[in-house]
Amino acid sequence: MNKLVATFEIQLPSWLLVQCSEKDDISYNVKIANFEVKMQLIHNGPKTKRKDEKYWTLAISRVRISVSRHEHVKPPPVRITNNIVRGYSVQADYFEERLPEYQKTAVTALNRLILFFKYKLQAPLLNEFDVADECFMNPQWTDEYGKEVGKGMQGDMVPAIIGFSSPKFGIKKMTVSDDEALKRALQTPIVPELFEEILSDAQAAIVQNNLRRGILEMAIVCEIAVKHAFFAKYSTAGAAYEYFEDKGRINISVLELIHGAAKEAFGESFKEFSEKAYKDIVFLFRCRNKIAHRGEITYGDDAGIVHTVDRGEIEKWWVSVEMFLDWLKKHKS
Repeated sequence: MNKLVATFEIQLPSWLLVQCSEKDDISYNVKIANFEVKMQLIHNGPKTKRKDEKYWTLAISRVRISVSRHEHVKPPPVRITNNIVRGYSVQADYFEERLPEYQKTAVTALNRLILFFKYKLQAPLLNEFDVADECFMNPQWTDEYGKEVGKGMQGDMVPAIIGFSSPKFGIKKMTVSDDEALKRALQTPIVPELFEEILSDAQAAIVQNNLRRGILEMAIVCEIAVKHAFFAKYSTAGAAYEYFEDKGRINISVLELIHGAAKEAFGESFKEFSEKAYKDIVFLFRCRNKIAHRGEITYGDDAGIVHTVDRGEIEKWWVSVEMFLDWLKKHKS
């Protein structure tokens, strides 16, 4: 058997702060499934040391991950003509077949590192990575001694682009009809409403596969938008609502507001407007409650059947939330 090593070079979105000797090799070895993984933190930023400190604090934003295992089959030899390599393409299938498992292992290791720094050391602006990220597309393939054994897919590597082929999670393509709006935005900057900012956070969480946070934030968006619509800050109703809310004497659910209260205020409830979208929002809030109380991404339907929510269902809920926001905007204007 021959040992095959895939080495990935990762640029982190933010800095890791590590206190050690600047000469130290900051590397860690871990076993994941049948792979051996070496993670090396590369010092590539500034350093600082106070008088009372023994070691330097190093700023690190690069990680080198080497994933290896024994393979029963060697990479096929490249075609050489007149001492010049002509045919790396003959190796493409060999590496393409193995790449997904090496990628998945590298991402698993990196995300464990990210989670440690983000939640135990409270490093800001760190997000987990995905196998579709560009940095995992084309590793360096070597043997255990560092000698290159071939190349994988050649040419420009294009990472997955969310919403590229079909709209997802509110992503829109700019068209000619957006031209004037962009010019106005360049002249006078857009000031997003609070629910728009949180909706953007929800989108980012879902795209990064943080489904729990995405669901929580989608529910918060609905709650903020509907309460702002019904209880404007400077309206009589808004002042009354704040008075009773501050005294803990009011507890109106979003679902009550968009159904019964909306019927009284607008002459139309959201349930009447779209029963399917209304039901999606009911399930969204049931799932939100499960997440808040138990950390589970589940909900019970009207028949009492428990469903585990996946990305596909969240995509449907997203469409219904957007439909709800558009409906609310129509009745506010």
